Amino acid sequence: MEPYSKITFNSHEKFSDKETLQQVTYQMIDIIKKYCEPISLYCFGVQNRSSFSNTLFTNEELPQNSSWHFYLLLISDRLRSNSTANLMDLLEKDSVGRISVTLICYSPTQIKSSNNEHLHFFAKVIQSGWLVYGKPYELAKLNLTNLPDLDFEGITKYSVTRIEVAQDLIKLISHSDSPVIASTLIHTVIEQLCIGMLYAFLYYHPNHFHLNFLLKLCSLFSSAPDQFFLQNAGYSETLQKMLNTSRHDLRFRNTDIYSKNDLNVLKSICIGFSEALIPCIEERLNELKIQTK
Repeated sequence: MEPYSKITFNSHEKFSDKETLQQVTYQMIDIIKKYCEPISLYCFGVQNRSSFSNTLFTNEELPQNSSWHFYLLLISDRLRSNSTANLMDLLEKDSVGRISVTLICYSPTQIKSSNNEHLHFFAKVIQSGWLVYGKPYELAKLNLTNLPDLDFEGITKYSVTRIEVAQDLIKLISHSDSPVIASTLIHTVIEQLCIGMLYAFLYYHPNHFHLNFLLKLCSLFSSAPDQFFLQNAGYSETLQKMLNTSRHDLRFRNTDIYSKNDLNVLKSICIGFSEALIPCIEERLNELKIQTK
């Protein structure tokens, strides 16, 4: 599988009978421009989800709800502190949940000073992504031309280390009776697996570590994030609580955030997630190994 082969979008998909993807994109851009001044906005993935209504009195299924999720690289000279999280929350709120984004925000200076693997990621998105707003960036101005070859051995070593860390933490989780300790370990396992996957597939270290953000990026390459977390979060208060709890909150917490029953559920989900995600990462690393020969 080639890198980015699952990062696709289809401009002919329908948001509803009356709204095309292009119209939804304009709505998204208008909302982003209310809170930020982008130089360029590149889309490197789109997902559409619809739920349908069927009754005893109709022969056809009619769209009831439809929503779009965009994966975006936003380039701007004016990025506020925590702009990634703020913009994602504001856009979903302003669109009443119809439009959501996974947003990667960088200034031109930050892109130019990135490591080689990150430069490959940015170059791929700018060259092959969908420019939805602004002017196309010249790769040379961002130091994205004549890039050295990717360090596949370094990428593999990094991702393997993330897997090893996660596996050792899972062993600790099974022996922990403290909800505070166990919840911190579970959070870290999910984070480490996601970071390992993103570096193996995208060659990218995220600059934002909220679990929802990491899982949504990983869903480009695996169904496991949706299967174990994202699809069920709306129906489970326990999952919602976990996905909305920050690492910062866990770091300083001295009271239990989950009951023991909640933790048993989360432990099971965490183990199932790791068993589904690790083989996917390892398969990708085997592909990289072949490329180094």
